Amino acid sequence: MRPESKRSDENRLDRPEHFFNRELSWLKFNERVLEEALEDENPLLERLKFLAITASNLDEFFMVRVAGLKVQMRANQGYIDNKTRMTAAEQYTAVMAESRKFMENQMRVYRETLLPRLREAGVCFVGPKELSRAEKSALEDLFWDEIYPVLTPMAVDASRPYPVLAGRTLNLALLIEPEAAPAMEPLFAFVQVPTLLSRFYPVPEAEEGEAQETARPTAATGERHAELPEDGEEGRSASPSVASVSAVSSAVASVPAAPVRREKRYILLEDIIRLFVHHLFRGYKIAAVGAFRITRNADLSLNEQEADDLMEEIERELKKRRSGEAVRIEIEAGMHPFLRSVLAEWEEVEEETFFEIDGPLDLTFLMRFAAEAALPEHGFAPVSAMMPVDLYGEDDLFAAIRRRDLLFY
Repeated sequence: MRPESKRSDENRLDRPEHFFNRELSWLKFNERVLEEALEDENPLLERLKFLAITASNLDEFFMVRVAGLKVQMRANQGYIDNKTRMTAAEQYTAVMAESRKFMENQMRVYRETLLPRLREAGVCFVGPKELSRAEKSALEDLFWDEIYPVLTPMAVDASRPYPVLAGRTLNLALLIEPEAAPAMEPLFAFVQVPTLLSRFYPVPEAEEGEAQETARPTAATGERHAELPEDGEEGRSASPSVASVSAVSSAVASVPAAPVRREKRYILLEDIIRLFVHHLFRGYKIAAVGAFRITRNADLSLNEQEADDLMEEIERELKKRRSGEAVRIEIEAGMHPFLRSVLAEWEEVEEETFFEIDGPLDLTFLMRFAAEAALPEHGFAPVSAMMPVDLYGEDDLFAAIRRRDLLFY
């Protein structure tokens, strides 16, 4: 081959190195949306919405694009992308690796950026370990009144097979052991977190003394309260006289107390259920609990040319989406190995299908939270509708259109 022919071949625009894979390109787009959640110029509530959008986008990506890659891998081993020359298996491996990194970044933005900003705004999410006795008691009343009636606990054994769980629903997996027969094998059970209820609830305010009782350093708050030194501690001064104590007391009494700003505290629905899930399995010991969420293949495969009735064909495909193949299983970090193995066995998935999340699953709830949070100063000002100039004083809309073309949207 002549040198000029070789150079001409290297400069061809259809060479693979000149293209970026479509699926990986889509993930890059979602990264750009995630960057908006990091943008300080955006109001806090808008940043929460951007994070929720990335979660919703990723759900659809797995339901359609990743599911499509898995179908291609099985149906046509020789399939190669005509632009990048990547096989379906190579694309799938790359997409899963990039998706794992992306979901880690999502949770990092949530934990390290947005949660601290929410706390500065007087709002925080708490876990079961950060609740006082009074708060737990109030939440238990809420559990019995609103949550318990819509829960359907299920245990899986020889007589009760593993059901098909709907995609994108949040569930709690449980390892339960019979209290009367501890030698028996433990059972796998689960409870679906109801979708008709709110994903988050305000924590009832505790009494003053009760709140002080639980004011201790936690991983969520990162705050430490000073304590008075005990007798005999190094650096303690001699006991003050009665007169000096009285003087100090009078001085303190004359200083007005600074107003204490109470944080608005929220708890997630799955954490409320986790607190009281033992009520659903009487006679059993709850050995382990872990949240999980399955994303299923929802890609429609329609043969419009051969379908006798297109509407019936669409209905059949929509029904198949409910029990489609699991393409992603999100699990809580630290889930018990037994629970994880049962999910893998029943869903017939490989280890790569699992995504371990160090935080709440399904961040799409932040969209509703941003809409309901009473933080108007942390969102965009509401848009006021204005009447177009061309329609002022018009009683007949079509008469205005006849006079001049108008764009409606």
